[in-house]
Amino acid sequence: TETKEETYTLTQLNNRFKKWVDKNVGHHKFWVECEIAKANLNGVHWYLELVDSDAQEQTTAKARGNIWRSTAEQISHSLRAFGVKSDEIIKEGNRVRIQCSFQYNSIYGLSLVINDIDPSTTLGDIEKQKQQTLKRLTDEGLIDLQKQLYLSPLARRIALVGSPGTSGFEDFVKELTNNTIYSRFKFKAFPTTVQGDAAVNQIVAAIKAASEHDVDAIVLVRGGGSKMDLHVFNHYNVCSAIAYSRIPVI
Repeated sequence: TETKEETYTLTQLNNRFKKWVDKNVGHHKFWVECEIAKANLNGVHWYLELVDSDAQEQTTAKARGNIWRSTAEQISHSLRAFGVKSDEIIKEGNRVRIQCSFQYNSIYGLSLVINDIDPSTTLGDIEKQKQQTLKRLTDEGLIDLQKQLYLSPLARRIALVGSPGTSGFEDFVKELTNNTIYSRFKFKAFPTTVQGDAAVNQIVAAIKAASEHDVDAIVLVRGGGSKMDLHVFNHYNVCSAIAYSRIPVI
């Protein structure tokens, strides 16, 4: 008679695979470099979609990554030592170096449990993008255009580009209007956000709009922040808008 092969329920099969993962690789920790495709903070846990791609930007690998509450607090503390916040590093589009281990769930499948994050990869990528912007501006002859413009020793008429209501914006206006040396400044505000996904396009639009007005200078105001916060100002589009401005930009 023909021998019937052993048959498993799906639960049994998944449980067997879970035991194999736990026994053979579950206790190992690996350092992995990848890109964050999606990042969702659900209460106190982070749920990530991690991807890798080739030189043609075709996706070559994909995995789910989880950061549980206790680990998220530790990671947040360690990142502060680098002057950055968790949501600045754990952000869609960022390339990261993470320490992780395999976890298999019979219902949700295989995922990576993230134990630590090395911010140097992300910060290094930011510095790389900055240098690429500087090189492009230099190659295109834009790097010194602003230096060729005349800036009055006392710029009385100011186009103010920034985010009204923020401390940096309000402090600047306060110094313009309340200082003891000269306070008869005239300024027109061109509101824009200065961080986040929409910042680049809004800043560029505000600089171009301000350049059409009869002012002595355009002042781009940002009240400080981490290297990640300020990275928007390294963007080529912002820098080229400043370079092409017919009015000096401070």
